Amino acid sequence: MQDAAQRQPSILAGLTCDSIDVIAEDILLPKLQEGDLIIGHMMGAYTYATATRFNSLSGAQIIIV
Repeated sequence: MQDAAQRQPSILAGLTCDSIDVIAEDILLPKLQEGDLIIGHMMGAYTYATATRFNSLSGAQIIIV
């Protein structure tokens, strides 16, 4: 785990590039690479149960950890 000094202010957003598709702002995250997973609790509309085909995107992917 990186310490806070190695993290940078970040915005966590969905794939739609829509202004309402922001999950969190001003959070400190380490530098991420494509394919990295961010695990969150209480994700509301970003879960499989409430997924839609908004902007023709495929449904949520299920990853068992």
